Amino acid sequence: MSQAIIDAMDIAINRLVDGFIANPWLHRVEHSLHCELFMLLKESHALSGVMEGKGFTTQLVHKEWPEPQKSGTRPRRGNFDLAVLKPTAQNWGLDDFRYGRAPLVAAIEIGLNYSLRHLQGDLRKLQESGVPNRYLIHFATPRCRSQKGVIEAVLDLIEKEQPNRLKIAYVDHSQNVLRKLGDTEISSITTE
Repeated sequence: MSQAIIDAMDIAINRLVDGFIANPWLHRVEHSLHCELFMLLKESHALSGVMEGKGFTTQLVHKEWPEPQKSGTRPRRGNFDLAVLKPTAQNWGLDDFRYGRAPLVAAIEIGLNYSLRHLQGDLRKLQESGVPNRYLIHFATPRCRSQKGVIEAVLDLIEKEQPNRLKIAYVDHSQNVLRKLGDTEISSITTE
């Protein structure tokens, strides 16, 4: 796996975070954030290319990629918001691609104004997936009321993230706090 892919993902996600900090009302729904991040990821040279499977060509970045289930007893929840395919895995066929069995470099889950329960569900999905690089991104707009306990849960995740290879980005305008990828703790939002 190329470190350039992970670096490009981190940069794109932090650009999404910066945009949300500056303008939390730019996106009305979570799916709009998915589209924005998809575009930011594809702007990177490391993620803009295509790869060859057995008899077909596809791109590296995908939206709504089927969730693999490596362990756990939780019923399959559905799809990852965004996923990046492993560029060197060319020994898979069209059915592997169609049914989401192609190997992933990373999976991303994004939340907008969701409750602690939703955040925990996204976390569990990522943890049980077996995907080597996992991203959990959570945003809350000003005056959002569904954030009870979310900051505490994110702080707890930050302490445990290294062994799990989980990267967390977090912005909560209602409580004036943020955490970009690479930060070690949650800090205050500053406006200039």
